[in-house]
Amino acid sequence: MNQRDCVRVHARVPYKYMINNAKLLVMTGDCVLREGSFKLAAFDLSKGGIGVITKENLPNGAFLTFDISIEDIQYTIMGMVKWKMSNEFTHRYGIEFMGTGNMLYRHIEALSTSQSFFHTVDQKHTERRRHERREMVMEVLCSEIFRNDNPEGERITNRVMQMYDLSFQGTRILSSQKLAVGAVISIQFVKNKKIIAFKGKIIWSKYTLKGISGMRYASGIEFISLNVEDLHALKSLLS
Repeated sequence: MNQRDCVRVHARVPYKYMINNAKLLVMTGDCVLREGSFKLAAFDLSKGGIGVITKENLPNGAFLTFDISIEDIQYTIMGMVKWKMSNEFTHRYGIEFMGTGNMLYRHIEALSTSQSFFHTVDQKHTERRRHERREMVMEVLCSEIFRNDNPEGERITNRVMQMYDLSFQGTRILSSQKLAVGAVISIQFVKNKKIIAFKGKIIWSKYTLKGISGMRYASGIEFISLNVEDLHALKSLLS
């Protein structure tokens, strides 16, 4: 493995998750599970392993097994303690994955190159980070791609609207009519002589007194199906 691959494997994603069923493996020829289980509080995640905090005193080189959940998908993990930092109250460990399956490896890789990279599983922290916004006032061209069974709201066909802020999670726009919640739309605009396009889902739409003349409805759009190029475009816009 070259130096670049090592950096990629150990690029860490914030990941807050309580592991309730960790068990220590006693190595006596075959793996034997120790009686009982204990808790680990995970704080970050990479393709190479996971960082955890616990009151349990584990030796370097110890083998563990535990379950984690990533975006509602459950994985059973075997790992080895690679490093340890302790104070008088808790121990912080780096657990290296052992024999990780391709599905978990690719899932973690996707986290580090998708919108999931920009928030943690912890709900309060997620809500703070995902809605960090930058004022971004410009005209955008919107068109409807798909609408669900909810008929409420205007259908959009190549309609010019006003974007007024932007985040990694989504954007907010002003329009002359209420938009259909649940509809999937495309949003296009020109920035630095480049056409930038995102796909998003209308999460909410309501009347506002803060709109500009002729545009009195504000709508929240959550980006969907972001790829690496989209994230680079967002990063350049928000930097």
